[in-house]
Amino acid sequence: MAHTCRGCRREFDSRGALSTHKRSCSSKIADVVASSLAKRRHDREIQQAVKIRRREEAEVDLMARQDMRESFAEPELPPDPGPRSPSPPATYRLSGLPNRRRRLPKRFRDDLPPIPVVASLSSTSDDANAEQVEPMDSQPPIPVVITTPRDHYGVYRQYIHSLPSFNPDNLTSVAHLADSPTFTKNPDSLGARQWWSGFGRSTQAPSTNYFAPFLNATTCRLMSWFYSGSITKSLAELDRLVNEVILAADFDRAELKDFGALKESNRLDNYQGDAEDVCSSFSASDGWIETGVKIRIPADGVRHATEDAAPLFEVPGLFYRKPLEVIKAAFRESAAEHFHLMPFNMFYQPSDDIPVEKIYGEIYNSPAMLAEH
Repeated sequence: MAHTCRGCRREFDSRGALSTHKRSCSSKIADVVASSLAKRRHDREIQQAVKIRRREEAEVDLMARQDMRESFAEPELPPDPGPRSPSPPATYRLSGLPNRRRRLPKRFRDDLPPIPVVASLSSTSDDANAEQVEPMDSQPPIPVVITTPRDHYGVYRQYIHSLPSFNPDNLTSVAHLADSPTFTKNPDSLGARQWWSGFGRSTQAPSTNYFAPFLNATTCRLMSWFYSGSITKSLAELDRLVNEVILAADFDRAELKDFGALKESNRLDNYQGDAEDVCSSFSASDGWIETGVKIRIPADGVRHATEDAAPLFEVPGLFYRKPLEVIKAAFRESAAEHFHLMPFNMFYQPSDDIPVEKIYGEIYNSPAMLAEH
């Protein structure tokens, strides 16, 4: 039986002769080398494709991180659209495929709530005309309910009788919904004023001793920086130290020669002040009224038949405000622009085939305020 070599097609009488021939057959060696080169080329293409895919995934991840950092910044208004330029030619990746459109993953996209939609006044014209007609009987008129359209969350509102002339939710931004010690605050924004500013202005405190109980203005400014602002001192706090303390007109480096933080902290804790300073913080022009409180106290070793027979003790120096003055002071604050003065009901119904659910959140959409209004 003849045995044929597949490379050069020569025939041999035995299998051993064929095996000896294969070791030196040029055609057989060329086929092995060609298959080996093809396999190496295929492996190299697979490795190159893996590298390209990893590079693209890294670019997508980098874009996602950049978009997350940019999402905390204030959005800028887009410029006016000018004449459209011709579309650029298509670009291709290293693999030869066209560039694909990259989108930020859903888990990195912030879905901010939209501005509440207010119902138009034209939809209530029929109800307004109905109110002008006097009822024939003595029954109370049916309240007019104004319903706003649903937003893309499925939330809508119901106002009674009329719509508000001002909606404070239109001024709400991301800065009002999130807070962090590392956030920088605008001097005109909420939270920039001191906590005691609502008590009123000081009209009797002497201007020459405004840094009391500290010995000088430099120490007062330094301690004020330490106890105010963020708990975690950041780069923004360092800028505030330079601008509000070191660059202040009354800053004097010589006044810090014997400075001790513990000593100044104890000085602040032990400060009692005087009556004039206390009165200056509660100025009468801001609606504060000073009075004394009389209480009945028991006497040592004396028994009284009734409580009215016990001696009176007057505690002076109580300051109070009338409710109207408190309301006036509240509306003078910058936070008043975020007050909801007209209550409303809020409901959730993402589609018509789902039952309506009432949302309870704030005082201005509670049943108690709606009933009082």
